[in-house]
Amino acid sequence: MPDRDTPAHRPPAATPKSGRTADGRFAPGCSGNPAGRQRAALAAEMDARGVVDGPAVYAVVRGAAVGGDMRAAALLLDRWWPV
Repeated sequence: MPDRDTPAHRPPAATPKSGRTADGRFAPGCSGNPAGRQRAALAAEMDARGVVDGPAVYAVVRGAAVGGDMRAAALLLDRWWPV
């Protein structure tokens, strides 16, 4: 049985700065997005801009949809009735 610790079976070593292998791929255990998605920062920014009144926003979009605005109707339907 062949030895699994031969150079042909080992993943290429990552460079410490980039986390990529010699062929440009991300090495195992090295994320391509180490910071991740910053949901808390996005929520804080939306709060700072005043986008916290969800029911009021919904009422405006719903009113536009009822009034015949197809983009508003599509927006609501995409959220409530995804296909």
